[in-house]
Amino acid sequence: MMFLLASSLLAAVALGLAEETIFRGLLLRMFYTAMRPWSAIIGSAFVFAALHFKEIPDQVWNDELLVHFFH
Repeated sequence: MMFLLASSLLAAVALGLAEETIFRGLLLRMFYTAMRPWSAIIGSAFVFAALHFKEIPDQVWNDELLVHFFH
């Protein structure tokens, strides 16, 4: 049980650090050197959202399911 908890925490920390390194360290800096600061922030946020919301199934965006999902 402790091994599962420890490995889950390690995976969460490692993935979080990797994600922050990619999006804040690399992508935002790349955008920041090519654009104005606010454009870079919005652009990197859009890429972040696009990569994270692509996993949502189409059924979630169905109008009937949205009503049940939020109530």
